[in-house]
Amino acid sequence: MIPLVIISAFGSMAGSLCWYYLARFSGASPGLRSLSVWLGRFTVARRASGWYAESMTRMALVQLVPAARVYSGLASSVVSIDAIRFAVATFIGCLIWNGALISAGWMVRHL
Repeated sequence: MIPLVIISAFGSMAGSLCWYYLARFSGASPGLRSLSVWLGRFTVARRASGWYAESMTRMALVQLVPAARVYSGLASSVVSIDAIRFAVATFIGCLIWNGALISAGWMVRHL
């Protein structure tokens, strides 16, 4: 079960990094520039990103909120959080979230 949790956490982290880099490089491509303009309109996303960018623990805990974990990569790149720091925090948070869900599924099946 442990390898499954680790592999799923890497997959979740990779998905978050895809969103992170899509938003990061959206200003470089004319076709994606509209995404950067659209994201820049949301000051709430910038404030939330600033709040959790101060602490790796906060960045990891954001992964425990289903809706927030999807958008955390977009918001993180808007405020220019370091990619490695974001990846590590996302991986830790995904380990916790995926570990809890996989463990719950295992217990339902085997108990």
